[in-house]
Amino acid sequence: MLKRPAFWILLALVSILGTAAAVHYFPQAFSIVALDITMTRERALEDAAAIAARGQFGPAGYRQAASFALDGEAQTFIELEGGGKETFTRMMRDGLYSAYTWRVRHFREGETNETTFRFTPDGKPYGFVEKVKEDAPGAALAASAARTIGEEQARAGWNVALAPFTLVEQGQERRPGGRVDHTLTYERSQPLLGEGRYRLRLVVSGDRLTELTHLVKIPEAFTRRYDSMRSANEAIGIGSVVGMVLLYVVGGIGVGLFFMLRGRYVLWRQAAIWGFSIGALQTLAAVNEFPLIWMNYDRGVDFRRLGTVLN
Repeated sequence: MLKRPAFWILLALVSILGTAAAVHYFPQAFSIVALDITMTRERALEDAAAIAARGQFGPAGYRQAASFALDGEAQTFIELEGGGKETFTRMMRDGLYSAYTWRVRHFREGETNETTFRFTPDGKPYGFVEKVKEDAPGAALAASAARTIGEEQARAGWNVALAPFTLVEQGQERRPGGRVDHTLTYERSQPLLGEGRYRLRLVVSGDRLTELTHLVKIPEAFTRRYDSMRSANEAIGIGSVVGMVLLYVVGGIGVGLFFMLRGRYVLWRQAAIWGFSIGALQTLAAVNEFPLIWMNYDRGVDFRRLGTVLN
C-alpha cells in the first residue's frame, strides 16, 4: 500500500487540510497567539529600573527578576462562564484587561520592602505593588485625602483613565508605626463578564501610592464550582495513573520486558541513546528556568549561598 501513489496523494491532502484547520482554530484555542508581544525581558528590566528610580520604589541596591505570566484564574472563569474564548481574546484586544503581563520584581535579602512592576505585552506600564514595612512611618490621612492622592498619582504616573470606574469599596488600616493604609477598589459598570467584573485596586500607604492593580473580580460561587470540578478531575487523574502503573509499568515494562530479554528481542543501545539525549534536553530546560525561581524567592534566605544565577 505504501508504494501506491494514491496513498501518498491522500496523505498529502489530509496534511494540507489539517494545517489549514490548525491555522484557523489555533488563535481561538490559544489566545496568546493573538498578542503583539513586543517587549523583551531586557526592556522590561530597564523600564522597571527607570520607574523605580523616578518614583523611589523598593529597596536600595535591589536585585531584579522577571517573568512573563498569565492570569490563569481570570482566563478559566471568562472562558467557562464569562463569555467564552472570543470574549477573552476581545478583552485583551480592546485593552479592558491584560491577562498576560511582564512582571519585574525588585527585592533585597533581609528587606521587607520590595516592589513588583507589571507591563503589558507591548510594553506599557500596567501597575505595581510595593510592600512596605508595617512599622514604617507615614501619614495618617483621612479617607477623602487618601483617595485624592491615589487617583492623582494613578492618572499622572500610570496613565489610568478612571472615568469608566466607580468607587465600590474603601477601607483603611492603622499600622503599628502610626501610618494609615487606605485600600480603594473601583469597578467598571460596562462591559460585564457574566457575574464577573473589571476592577481596579489602589492602595495608599500614608501619603503615597503603593499599589495599582488591574484585576477581574471572580464570583465566589464560580470558585466553589470550579474547585468541585477540579476535585473530580484530580480523582480521574489518580485513577489513570494507577491504571498506567498496573498496565504499562508492571505489565508492559515488567512482565513484557522480562520475556523480551529472555528472547533477546530488546534493542537496548538505541533506546539508551535516545533516553540519554531526551534526559539531557530536559535537564537543560530545567536549568533555563532557574532565573524564574527568584520571582518566588523568600527574602529571609541568604541567596549568596544559593549561587549567582540571578541576572
